[in-house]
Amino acid sequence: MTNDKKIIEELIEYQLENTKVNLIREKDGIGVYRVETPGHSYVLKYFYNKEFRREISYYQTLKSLNIPTIQVFGSTQSSILLENINGSFEFRLGQKEDFENKNIIKALARWYKLLHKNGMKYAEDNNLYSQWDYLSELNLYKMANKFDLSNEKSFINFMNFYPRICEKMRNAKKTLIYQDFYYTNMVVSIDESKAFMFDYNMLGKGSYISDILNVTYWFSKENKQLFIDEYGGIDYQLLNLEKLIAPFIALIIAMERNVYLSWTQDAKDTIINKVDSYLEYFHN
Repeated sequence: MTNDKKIIEELIEYQLENTKVNLIREKDGIGVYRVETPGHSYVLKYFYNKEFRREISYYQTLKSLNIPTIQVFGSTQSSILLENINGSFEFRLGQKEDFENKNIIKALARWYKLLHKNGMKYAEDNNLYSQWDYLSELNLYKMANKFDLSNEKSFINFMNFYPRICEKMRNAKKTLIYQDFYYTNMVVSIDESKAFMFDYNMLGKGSYISDILNVTYWFSKENKQLFIDEYGGIDYQLLNLEKLIAPFIALIIAMERNVYLSWTQDAKDTIINKVDSYLEYFHN
């Protein structure tokens, strides 16, 4: 049994006293615990950081929109009690090798298509977290200063077109998007016919293209196209807009988190080497 008073109180509320509890991980104010009873195994996700408690309601939101997710056994104001996928006979957790599995790639495309289709009205009607909100003029100049981009021709050109870029962003159709793809957040059925994402802390509003780029970043060229074909095609003008703004948003997020990872360097290289070609669209 854990000694954490908050977790003990949550377990009492779930009527799960006298259980075996192990901390799986704690990061960014979120504690994830394995809870075992004689007849069942659960995952308890406790949100020490109140800001991230928005995720609790997202599971119910996705269920109401008929979007597959992990089974939920209950929730409180501070936590959610979930199925332990490691104990499932139907599903397993994702693994890196799944990025090369064509059945799973197509199953993921179908899940994302359903999320974007069913989530459009919900995104229109609700004030949701959006990574596009990071792209303020102040954030851009702070980011450029931190990553030594202030004097780069591509950054200067981007700022010259900034008002038109903002106009394109305002007019773009938005929907519910996941924004946090990686195999560690993925669930796959044993027969590989289904795949879906979990951990919805980054769930929010934006362009569906953002999700497609986020997912296919990890795929080979062939599997990128396989995903897009199964998804049903994309709007290439919107793709160009997303490719243009994505590296700037990535560096602003890296700045706020104070991290420098492989994707941080990729974003910086894209700004220096590719942004001018994306800006050609705005010359028309």
